[in-house]
Amino acid sequence: MAIVNHEMVRRHYGGADALGKIISVNPPRELFPKSLIEEARRAGTLPDDDEPDKFTVVGVVDDVLYGTMDGSALPLVYVPYAQGSEGATNMFLVVRTASEPLGLASPVRQQIAAIDPDQPVANIQTMSTRVAASVAQPRLQMSVLAAFAAMAALLAAMGIYGVMSFAVTQRQREIGIRLALGAARREVVALLLRQGFAMVAVGVALGLIAALLLTRVLRTLLFGVSTTDPAVFFSIVVVLSLSAWLATYLPARRAARLEPLVTLRNE
Repeated sequence: MAIVNHEMVRRHYGGADALGKIISVNPPRELFPKSLIEEARRAGTLPDDDEPDKFTVVGVVDDVLYGTMDGSALPLVYVPYAQGSEGATNMFLVVRTASEPLGLASPVRQQIAAIDPDQPVANIQTMSTRVAASVAQPRLQMSVLAAFAAMAALLAAMGIYGVMSFAVTQRQREIGIRLALGAARREVVALLLRQGFAMVAVGVALGLIAALLLTRVLRTLLFGVSTTDPAVFFSIVVVLSLSAWLATYLPARRAARLEPLVTLRNE
């Protein structure tokens, strides 16, 4: 008897009822070279029968991801350990506990030794450790990308600040005349902010278009988040806009504090 997962049913049975179906997890022997079959028999990893083992499907279970959490489910067949048809097999024991998991390692070893003294026990890990190991490489990649993204945002803010400071310096005479003619300082700040944000809006729009085009590249590095998640894009726009606003506001505020007479006299 065997149990299959939903992906197996979808892929090989078209979503139809799989209960009672006869399946085999090994291909027919005639597809293998005779030398390979003889070598497998001498090694004891191949049954003596000429026909591969066949199993009757008795149940269907949910899909499970093995080894990684960012892949797609594979069609799987589960058979009892005693009916394993692929030679050497491994058995995994899952222990649930309310206390420290590794504190039960020694009692578990003792219980296994009481059942089979020759049975080796190895690779004892908590589930959190296994999950952390499975996402270690993607986490490192995302950490590096996040560091470069932060540096890029800082450089962008510094660039905007430098451009606005230069623009304010070039327009000191104009600003001085505006202030001398009665323009309020907050109006000067608002004028410079509007002009600065016009450039920022164009940059953000171009950046969003480029990000949408590059989503396929980042798809393999994400888990639990869509490459076009609106919340993520909204957060990025807000962060970049706030950084640009600060980088634009500081030179604008400095320009509004200029003394008109001093500015015009210097010109």
